[in-house]
Parts: sequence; C-alpha cells; structure tokens
Amino acid sequence: MTAAVESYKETHGRLPRSQEELGLPPTAVSEINYIPRGDEFDVVTTMGGTQVRYRSEEGPASLLLQMTTGEAIP
Repeated sequence: MTAAVESYKETHGRLPRSQEELGLPPTAVSEINYIPRGDEFDVVTTMGGTQVRYRSEEGPASLLLQMTTGEAIP
C-alpha cells in the first residue's frame, strides 16, 4: 500500500484523501488503515495480534523495528 500511496502522490502532486481515492479494492485493504497527515501518512494494521504503524517520514526502518521487537510507535 505504501508504494501505491507514493505513486499516487507522484502522479497527482498530493496524497490521496482516502483509501477509496487511492483506488485499491476494499478487499485489498480491509485490514489496513490509511491515515493521511498533511504531506505525510501512516498505514496501520495488526500483525500477530500487535498493532504496527508505518509512518512515511520514518520509512520502513521503524516498521521493521516494531515487527522484530513488538515495540509500538504511538
């Protein structure tokens, strides 16, 4: 999903306002929450019972840290 959001931003010059505007089928994102925040965005889901959050300004390193340590990002 993060690649789709970045591609949308590159094409349209802004982030999509919602998952629907991104154009992904609802079944593809039913367990994923997209949260736009100005020029940045979060993608939140649950993995193994633990919530994980991707923050675009922090990149994949913070997501990997959460997945390996279980340490949540607020």
